Amino acid sequence: MTYVTLWKSSLRYAMHHPWQFTLSFLGIALGVAVVVAVDITNESAQRSFADSVETINGKATHVIRGLNGTLPEKLFTKIRLQTGLRQAAPLVQGSVFHEQFPGKVFQILGVDPFSEQNIRGYVPSLGDSQLDLREFLLESNSILTSRDLADSLSWKLGESQNFHLHQKTHSFRLAGFLESPEALEKEMLASIMVMDIANAQLLLQQTGELSHIDLVLPSLDTKHPFYHQLLSLLPNGAVIELVSDRVQSAAQLTKAFSINLNALSLLTLIVGMFLIYNTMTFSVVQRYPLLGRLRAIGVTRNELAMLILSEALLLGLGGTMLGLVGGYLLAHGMIEAVSQTINDLYYSVSVQTVTLSTLTLNKGLLLGVLGTIISTLPPVWHASQSRPQLVLSRSHQETRSKGNRLLLFVLGNGCMFLAFITLWQANNSLIWSYAGLFLFLIGSTLCLPQWTIWIVWMLTPLVRVFSKVIGVMALRNIVAHLSRTGVAMSALMLGIATFISVGGMVHSFRQTVVHWLSSSLRADFYLTAEQSSKQSFGQVLPNWWIHAVEEIPGVDNIGSILRLKVPSEHGVVLVHAAAFPEKGEDSFLFKEKTDQAWEHYYKTPSVFISEPFANRHQLKTGDRLSLKTPQGQITFPILGIVYDYASQQGFAMIHRPHFEKYWQNSDIQGLSIYLSSQNHAKAVRSQLEKLAARLKFPVRILSNRSLRNHTLDVFDRTFLITGILQTLIAVVVFLGMLSALMALQLERKKEMGVLRAVGMLPKQLWSSILQQCTYMGAIGASLALPVGSILAWILIYVINLRSFGWSFPFTLPFYLIMKAFIIAILAAVLAGIYPAWKMSNTSPTLAMKEEA
Repeated sequence: MTYVTLWKSSLRYAMHHPWQFTLSFLGIALGVAVVVAVDITNESAQRSFADSVETINGKATHVIRGLNGTLPEKLFTKIRLQTGLRQAAPLVQGSVFHEQFPGKVFQILGVDPFSEQNIRGYVPSLGDSQLDLREFLLESNSILTSRDLADSLSWKLGESQNFHLHQKTHSFRLAGFLESPEALEKEMLASIMVMDIANAQLLLQQTGELSHIDLVLPSLDTKHPFYHQLLSLLPNGAVIELVSDRVQSAAQLTKAFSINLNALSLLTLIVGMFLIYNTMTFSVVQRYPLLGRLRAIGVTRNELAMLILSEALLLGLGGTMLGLVGGYLLAHGMIEAVSQTINDLYYSVSVQTVTLSTLTLNKGLLLGVLGTIISTLPPVWHASQSRPQLVLSRSHQETRSKGNRLLLFVLGNGCMFLAFITLWQANNSLIWSYAGLFLFLIGSTLCLPQWTIWIVWMLTPLVRVFSKVIGVMALRNIVAHLSRTGVAMSALMLGIATFISVGGMVHSFRQTVVHWLSSSLRADFYLTAEQSSKQSFGQVLPNWWIHAVEEIPGVDNIGSILRLKVPSEHGVVLVHAAAFPEKGEDSFLFKEKTDQAWEHYYKTPSVFISEPFANRHQLKTGDRLSLKTPQGQITFPILGIVYDYASQQGFAMIHRPHFEKYWQNSDIQGLSIYLSSQNHAKAVRSQLEKLAARLKFPVRILSNRSLRNHTLDVFDRTFLITGILQTLIAVVVFLGMLSALMALQLERKKEMGVLRAVGMLPKQLWSSILQQCTYMGAIGASLALPVGSILAWILIYVINLRSFGWSFPFTLPFYLIMKAFIIAILAAVLAGIYPAWKMSNTSPTLAMKEEA
């Protein structure tokens, strides 16, 4: 028989069952769309950061950067005079916002026009006739920007626009345009504004300081004499970095975040694959009589297999193409949530364009098509390998399914055992950790048919009491058609288990953070100088001002802190030099500590480290941490590990007198203020605001409550993208349930016709189908509860710990369990309404007819 004839048969079947193929088409498309959208979002954010670094640094190959975020401006003069290096330029960098684009970050670059000619080509040269150099240097609010940015703001030469910085409004006058022949630079300039470096220092409160120094150097060998000459000029806490290394460091910083999002997106695709499997299996089962006749008249097994695979390939290609388009559109909606999270937790990024790479397209295409083909292989194998007389038998599918249940149950338990072995041996590898997680999901799915039989066996006596014959029929039909119902409940179980696990993890984490904040925020007010740039920890508070705060009536005591980055054997370490009153000790929750830890902490040079830092570097109480100080490398014993959820990099905390001894630094960047009575709170805040107005830079005054609320707002924004992915998974689950139940009820058309013929009323048919759907939803949710709890355990104690270094106890709230059951049962019942309506309105005579 020719393939043309077979294809006509296939096309006729598809035309008679458009909804079945449409649902699978949408399932593939949505699964691929989520994977592609997450990939595009992550790539766009990292690409935008890399392009921004490249544009800001221009032709610079190396950067001199202060670990604390700033450099003394005298260093630039020293480098130019003592090394003779001319291809060097100082830079002051900060961020401002415009009320017309509240979520967009605009970079302010303070440049020295006399040093810029060899670094950033888009900055007008000194001889440029279009630039009034005198105005640019002397007018403190003169700005250069791109024509695209000016057009978007309707900003004309000589006019002023208001921007926001440090909660204050600043007016900038457009003095000229930044021009670049490079397409990439031109695109990135849409968020960059340039001003004279002296004016920028005043604006950003960085007088006498630089953000970094850009250098254009050949490959700098560490053995080269020039390298050591340059290194000898650097003050303590300054380093030379390759520009390319900064981009790689940023990518490494967000690696765990990206992997977690990708894993959730792949889970959506896996749930979608169940939908594809169900559709293709139903397509094969419903055509068993036709396929049997084709085999009987000479169609070979290979020809049947190629026919079904070709159908799946076309379905996969069409769904994948729609998914690629949908993923690109979905990425536009997700990019804001992901960018906000990266801005809150890692570094400043402003995504100008959504990047769609060839790699992402190929990945989406491969996953969509390959996933479809893999999902189709089991039904193809069964249809092509069965003998014609067995294919013509309607009971053959369920008979074979019963024979495979024990084998699947054994394989499922084997997969779950292998999953826990993989998780145990994965060390700190996130890839292997997720491999173990997916092995557990596969194992639980393989075990589902046998679990379902046991649950139905236990429920039957109870249903017989309350629902009589109709309910028992509905319950037993689940097992009788387990090859169909098992697929639907597998998709439901995976989706609801994901909902429970992710929801449980977020709830547990949030409750832990709330408890941690309640314990750690013991002071009444917290004062910090505004950050002058994204890399800085804030301005240094003057001594006279600190003494004035201590003298305010109602202030009982104060604590102080200085944050800076220090080189160590483990790379750069964030060090907190802290001093606090005795009651401030209660602010720290310890995971572990030595005996009399606080006493030794005050008396001897030692440190406490945070849990993320300890987990990242495999450190424990009793180990030693070596830090580079102006007096050389000093080793500090680790007295304890404190819980901390503010940074995944972690920190080391040292008592301020010991810090001042080794670093010769008595600067203070932040204060914690303890009141003698809450009755003084209003008056103290008023005095603090008056004192803050006397400073040349802004100071943030946060109450205990406002700081707690701000932290929880950041937390909720961080997990916003997780909630979006949960919703998308729920949509795919619903499509899977609808597809499976439609397939099941339409496959039972003849059986329903017999029931109608022997006296079953349409309302009884409705009741039977909807009860069956309800039981399926309840069983799927019941199985999802233990599976989801184990998934949550893996996410919290394996994935999360290896990703971010945080640990917290797992709590599963009752409301989340009820919500999961309601969603599962509601999805199952809604998915059963259309098949119930269709079957109850079908004539018994037509239903009992055997299709040709």
